[in-house]
Amino acid sequence: KSYFGYATVLEQKLNILKKAFPDSIPKDDIFYIISKYDDIVQSFPYSGFAIECLLRKSQLQSNFLDDIVSAKKTLEQISVIGIEIKNKIFFEISMMSECIVNLCKKA
Repeated sequence: KSYFGYATVLEQKLNILKKAFPDSIPKDDIFYIISKYDDIVQSFPYSGFAIECLLRKSQLQSNFLDDIVSAKKTLEQISVIGIEIKNKIFFEISMMSECIVNLCKKA
């Protein structure tokens, strides 16, 4: 959670700089923030944090780097994570249902 806060603060600073100096944002700074979001996604791949980080990453790619192709690919990762989260939820529900059935049989 603290990594996410750190990355979002850096991103907020970028947004302020962009308003004041639209043509002078170093791309290395943008790539650094993107790398922090990637670190979070790797650490918590099937979480709301991962989805939020990928969304923010795609916004940086689009708004600061003008890289629409990469931004689109990043957004596509969100749907993959969503499917994985859904599958994990269904698996957990299935396991809980099986436990309940087994408990009822013993009663």
